[in-house]
Amino acid sequence: MSEATEPEGDAPPRLVHTERLVLRAPTARDLAACVAVHCDPEAHRHTPRGPRTEKQAGELLEMLLRDWSEHGIGYWVIEHEDELIGFGGIRHACEDGEPVLNVYYRFLPKAWGKGFAQEMAEAALGYARRALPAVPPSIVTDPDNAASLRLAHRLGFAEHRRRIRDGHPEVILRPAGTRRPSPRHTGAR
Repeated sequence: MSEATEPEGDAPPRLVHTERLVLRAPTARDLAACVAVHCDPEAHRHTPRGPRTEKQAGELLEMLLRDWSEHGIGYWVIEHEDELIGFGGIRHACEDGEPVLNVYYRFLPKAWGKGFAQEMAEAALGYARRALPAVPPSIVTDPDNAASLRLAHRLGFAEHRRRIRDGHPEVILRPAGTRRPSPRHTGAR
């Protein structure tokens, strides 16, 4: 497990240093980097909808900036040795009407297989456990993305449920040991 240096207490982690990575909140100047990562066909090999367009990558960056502005957390720009290699972290989301922290990682292919996603995710999840313990983290991935599933399991996640979204299957993973809330009973007892 990597050591992350971050702000004291529950301060939003706008800049985090792990053993090998710099994780920083994005800025408007990161548009070209956002396009490079999110429009790369190989980086989206396991994304059924494929890579984003340049316009969609710009809209994604706007969402990331808004997340940091409005919620104080969001996905980071991930750098290694002063080179951008991806985006990832946690952001507020909703699954089945329940607030969750979506854990996300998207890396350029040259950064694959080096443990960077796990290092980034451990830093994000460490912050989430301390500052937002009541909000469960969630990973959503393609059931055929073996590398993403292996990473989720190394992080202590297990399959929570499956679904079809926009005609494509997805697996939702949560920390092992968490259960789906049982439906609330209505009516008189």
